[in-house]
Amino acid sequence: MDNYIADRNNTIENLLSKEYYFQSLLQVLHSNDILNDKELENIQVQILDILRETVNYYTKAESYSVRVEVAEQIMLSIYYTMGSFLKDKTSIKERITLIKENTMKYLFSEGEKVLKIKIEESKELLKNVQKNKLKTGNYAYIDTINYGIPLFFIEYDSRFTAHETQGSIDYPLAIDEMDLVGIEYINEYLRKIDFENQFCSHFDSHEIENLLKSFDKNSDHILINIFELVLTNYLGCMLLGKEGITLDITDIEKRYLKNKLGKLKEEEFNEVISMIVEDIFKEFTINDINFINYINKVTIQLLNNLN
Repeated sequence: MDNYIADRNNTIENLLSKEYYFQSLLQVLHSNDILNDKELENIQVQILDILRETVNYYTKAESYSVRVEVAEQIMLSIYYTMGSFLKDKTSIKERITLIKENTMKYLFSEGEKVLKIKIEESKELLKNVQKNKLKTGNYAYIDTINYGIPLFFIEYDSRFTAHETQGSIDYPLAIDEMDLVGIEYINEYLRKIDFENQFCSHFDSHEIENLLKSFDKNSDHILINIFELVLTNYLGCMLLGKEGITLDITDIEKRYLKNKLGKLKEEEFNEVISMIVEDIFKEFTINDINFINYINKVTIQLLNNLN
């Protein structure tokens, strides 16, 4: 029975939208008879009360009515705020209990606290990313860190449009969670680019720039992920058994690698790469499980190209 409940909870989790989390959660719970019609109707009535109160703030108490488009945006913001609180919980069971045993006003109020914490966390992350940014001429990288993300914090409105991703973010991550929005997306983006910067900081900036130019002479003007290139080349250097931390691979060495690795079956090739990645974790003293998971995910993504 416990396994059945766990399986059903996992199924529910897999059906949920990261962007429209709260709405999808209500829909799935209702369709699975975890929320009955009366409970769902009561939830909707409570959310409408929150909407009226928020509209009152929006109009500075001058009116309880706004344009339909504005009301829709505020409603999405309310859903997003409550979803942010529920997402922070460790299990679907806990989220269901919170919905069933608390008022929507409580979920909304707690969600506002979660958003405020994420905003402050993200501002600190941005400071760290700006402090440790790479010395590169890539315009997308520079503009995103120096101007695009700071613009998000200037324009972001967690009360009325918490679900919107303001600012200008052009630089591509190695793995980008495009199904996240608002401060959740910015927080995730900054965490990942911080990981990428940490990894690249182990290499000489001139070597990184030379690598970019060898990839494309117009590398300053194209959308390219620097970390992905650096990781790929360093894996090659490790496979060659090169001394020191370097990214340089000659044409002769490329041919050698092709000849050496081309004889391996796919499973053998993947195992070799996995062992090299483990060596990198030790060499760079990477202990953060989230950092390790990110590098592993990027490596899996790179395997086909490497092969």
